[in-house]
Amino acid sequence: MAISYVLTEDSLTTGLRSGQADIDTLIYSSQGMANWNWLRSPENTVFYTFSLPSYDAALSGGDARTTAISFSEEQQVHARNALQYVDSVTGLFHLETTDLEKANLFFANADLVDSSTTGITIGEYEYVVNGRTGEIGDLDLKQYLYLDTDDGLMNLNPGSYGYETLLHELGHALGLGHPHEELRLGAAKDNTSQTLMSYEASGGPYASFRAIDLAALDFIYGGDGMGGIIYGSISTASESNDSVSEEGGNDHFEDGDDDFDYDDYDDTHDSYGTSGESTYFSEPDPGTYQLTVIADVFGTVLLLKDLTESVTADSHMISYNGIEFNYSEIDGLITTVVRDGEFTEEFAAEIAESYPSVAGISYSTAVGLVGSAAIDDVLLMVANADGSTVT
Repeated sequence: MAISYVLTEDSLTTGLRSGQADIDTLIYSSQGMANWNWLRSPENTVFYTFSLPSYDAALSGGDARTTAISFSEEQQVHARNALQYVDSVTGLFHLETTDLEKANLFFANADLVDSSTTGITIGEYEYVVNGRTGEIGDLDLKQYLYLDTDDGLMNLNPGSYGYETLLHELGHALGLGHPHEELRLGAAKDNTSQTLMSYEASGGPYASFRAIDLAALDFIYGGDGMGGIIYGSISTASESNDSVSEEGGNDHFEDGDDDFDYDDYDDTHDSYGTSGESTYFSEPDPGTYQLTVIADVFGTVLLLKDLTESVTADSHMISYNGIEFNYSEIDGLITTVVRDGEFTEEFAAEIAESYPSVAGISYSTAVGLVGSAAIDDVLLMVANADGSTVT
């Protein structure tokens, strides 16, 4: 059933449960974990900004050595694209603003104190509660997302570790925790191929949330920003609280009939290591080829045919609809399915890693199983963004 939207003080401090063990490892915290449903804003809007407020949450909390610095223009472009992707899977609407009073989500770079920390999300909120009904009447939620200046995270190109770190921290801002904390995810699933909230790297770097992340986000937001539409076959428990907040100190004081509560939390994200070449990419011999590729463009999976690939000793270009792309700039976004009618090695490697039982399948075998008319749909399903389906 849908999540309750009568927001009470209890629902801020009671661990959220879905009834599904994997999802609950990301959404449950005994002290509660904030999510954007708390705002109950018009059109599910979350205002974000790259402007720096006078209040520096990381410096104030002792998490940064110096004051924050602004995201570069390039970082801002990639952050905006990441938020568009977030909106596509949650139903939220992130809207940019320069009004610091209106903003809910703040982006900045910082020299973080902990050498193992590549990103940190700090959330703070205050609210007024109706002393008679217990319902929250006025709540202000701010999330401050920092990326470390010392860990090469100025590069947020999709397919980089910087971009994966950005998605991890946005996951926290959306209400996701780590799967190794209070409710633990099994060791076989506690890795980044299953959830970007994991500290255990497996494959990647990834440019989209993984299957468990998507299920958890869909439980919280329901695909329409308000909860209730269940991702895949996941179903919720019959009774659920609206939202929760992550671990941290809690300063509480009373003033007359109204209670005021101020809470803050922070999260650290260990570095996954240095970025390298795509796991599955192998440079073709010089020549001109016709390609069919699957592109994961900010979480939107597209099957693209009739691309022309030109390889020389000095360049590797792809032409599509009259536009040329340097392969090195887009290889993290695409998987080459067919090159001149041949089932490519990198695509076979992807299947072999994710689905060992069908690792030996060839393009001709696949055609023989499903027919040439259906082969593109089958290949698209195999290489879907969450890697969840093979036919």
